[in-house]
Amino acid sequence: MVKIESVTFGEVKINGKTYFSDVIAWWDENFEEIEKFHVFDEDFYFRLMKRDPEIIIVANGLEHDVKVEPAVREFAEKDDVLFFHEDLEKALEIFHAFVKEGRKAVIVIHNM
Repeated sequence: MVKIESVTFGEVKINGKTYFSDVIAWWDENFEEIEKFHVFDEDFYFRLMKRDPEIIIVANGLEHDVKVEPAVREFAEKDDVLFFHEDLEKALEIFHAFVKEGRKAVIVIHNM
């Protein structure tokens, strides 16, 4: 099972490996390092939807500086996808709980 062990300024540790960028973590233990971002927009949403998740979680940065475009919530509602935009600790809690239940959850972590 995927386990996000820690997030510190500039680093994310997942299943024993450290990443030095923002990260997408999927329910099936796949990970993607991504460029730093501050806006979660429609393009980002549709990029994630290619893998057909049930739940999308956007973790605010350590400085609480991630903005979610309003249209994203509308698309998620229309697509019947649970969407969360939470502070880091709450986002991690939600992600781990859904993964533990066997749900198709994805989390986008902005670690700065």
